[in-house]
Order: sequence, then C-alpha cells, then structure tokens
Amino acid sequence: MKVIIPLTRKNTPLTHLASEQPEPLLSLAGNTILGHILMLLQAVTTEEVIFATGEHEETIKAWLAESFPAVPARFVQVNTPGRSKSVLACAAYLDEREVLVVSGRSLAEADYASIPEPEADVVVMSRPAEPTLDANVWWFRNGRSLLKALQATTSFTDALKHLHRQGANLVRKPVKQWLPVNTPDNLLLANKRLLGLGRGATPDAIDRSYAEDFTVMPPVYIAEDAYIESSVIGPYTHIGSGVTVKNAILSNCIAEDHAQIENAILNSSFVGHNTQITGRIQKLFVGDNSTVQLT
Repeated sequence: MKVIIPLTRKNTPLTHLASEQPEPLLSLAGNTILGHILMLLQAVTTEEVIFATGEHEETIKAWLAESFPAVPARFVQVNTPGRSKSVLACAAYLDEREVLVVSGRSLAEADYASIPEPEADVVVMSRPAEPTLDANVWWFRNGRSLLKALQATTSFTDALKHLHRQGANLVRKPVKQWLPVNTPDNLLLANKRLLGLGRGATPDAIDRSYAEDFTVMPPVYIAEDAYIESSVIGPYTHIGSGVTVKNAILSNCIAEDHAQIENAILNSSFVGHNTQITGRIQKLFVGDNSTVQLT
C-alpha cells in the first residue's frame, strides 16, 4: 500500500526547539521522531512512501537518504500546513489502490500489515481510550475516494464524515501504544518510554562507563563519539553525536548533537544543537544544625 506522512510545519510547542532543523528530526531515544515512525511502519513501506513537506524538504530528504536509503520515497511540497492540505497535495499519486495516512506528530504502534479489514472501506486507528475520527493512523481502501472527499470538505475529519455519509464502512481499531511527541514534555515522556522498552538504548553503556570516567544509570543512549567526563548519565537520557558532558548529572534528558554541558545538574530537560550550558559546582563543608540556601 502507499503511505502518506504529512510533515508540514505549524507553530507548535516544539517550534522553538527546532530552529535549526525540522521538528520530525528532533532526537528521540537513539533516533529521531521520523526515524521511529519509519521503524514502526517498516512492514508496509515497500511500495511508496510520500512525504508531504514544507520549508525543510531538502533537509528531510538528505536525512532520509543517509538513514533510510531503502525507503521508496517521494516528496511533495505543501504550501499550506495541515493534514487535509498535505494529502490534497499528493493528489497526482492517489488512485484506486489502498493508502495509509500516518500522523508525523505521534508514534502509533500497531500491526500495520493487518490493518485492512475485508468489509471496511476506511479503518481509523486511535488510542484505546479515545475512539475518535481525529486519530493518528487512517487506512483507505480507495485513494481516489479519499481525494474526492477531501475536495468536497474543508478538513480531514469532515472528509471522513463525508465518506461515511456516502455509504463507506468505517471501522475503528485501537493501536497497541500511542506516544504523542507534539510538546517538549511529551517528547521527553516518549524518550523515557522508548528507552525503557529497550528501543534505541545503548546496550554496552555500562561497559563503556567502566572504561571511561563517568557513571551510567540505564537505560540510556550515548552516541559513540560523545565525550563524557566525571558525570552521571541517566536514566532515560539521550546523548547525541559530538556531545561533551563534564562534571554534570543528566537524567530524563535529551542532548542534541554537539551540545556542551559542564558543571550542571539537569533533569527533564532538552538541550538543542550546538548549545552550551555551563553551571557552577560548589564544594561545601556544612556543620551540624545549619541552614544553607544555594542560588
């Protein structure tokens, strides 16, 4: 089946974190957001994957060629953000064959190969607790029917309702796991969940910490070329390529490529590309019955 992944950029809570790169390429548990989406979709990405992109098309294209060269990719430029506009921009590639539309702002784990239902025209994959049309993954038996519905309405959800009124059989199915990545806090929660499941975690992190001068509390991801000295890393922390960490403690954090962190204690934090964070480590000898306030 064909797969469409809308990656158009809107002003979201993640926008200020992604000034140097597209939001789908933000780091997440040893990979990127888009990388984890493609890993989940690998059973159904053998025919054609259409990436509906905006201003960062060339950046995403270069990343895909390096990280997932086997994906049969096609890129479509979208001028107006939004799921409906993104799919409409793919009109030239929608025909009577089945098509899968996958949100680029969440990770939905499902048995994608078995999504098609014999009697269904549309399958809506959503969170188990919220069986709604505004979901994360949508399968359509006929791509041309989806296109006509989008042309007759103003939103993706309205297009689904239009198909239903026209007699299409809509079936709702729950995903196994749903991880939103649309805010900084959700990104950190997804990072924690994925590393906790062993996805993207560095298997020899403890052995490496013994050989080098730092302590690790798994699960963590540490890039091979990261430099860590006299620090504690983890749990649930992603250390990107070229990162330098000295005299610091990082837990539940994401440190993007080439960040520099020294003399700092960070928890539940995101540190962007080429960012420098320098704190102050104090040495204290405090006697009995004392009160000390450090600022």
